[in-house]
Amino acid sequence: MAIALAYDYIKRMDIERGEYYVILLFSISGMLLMSQANDLIVVFLALELLSIPLYVLAGFARPQVESEEAALKYFLMVRLQVRLWSLGWHWFLVPPVQPTWARLSQPSIRRLPIFPC
Repeated sequence: MAIALAYDYIKRMDIERGEYYVILLFSISGMLLMSQANDLIVVFLALELLSIPLYVLAGFARPQVESEEAALKYFLMVRLQVRLWSLGWHWFLVPPVQPTWARLSQPSIRRLPIFPC
């Protein structure tokens, strides 16, 4: 559906390049991988596979300054978000445990001394 909707827009904006469709398919494959993930590591890799092509798509209209600015801002914000996400999982998971969804549903996740409950 995204390809059908973007077809006229790409022609109208004069940014018609063949890489657009390949980059969009890489991003879609990241979405599909994330929906089938059982481990948190696979979720992290799927998030990367989803977001890296979106940086490129944000800056796809390269001669325009707005496009370059959007790609840079998106890159910096998502990189910070991914780093904080991975740091959060590091704090909440016991190090020798396999990080799976089944493991997270069990109440044996350690509590941090920073947040006493």
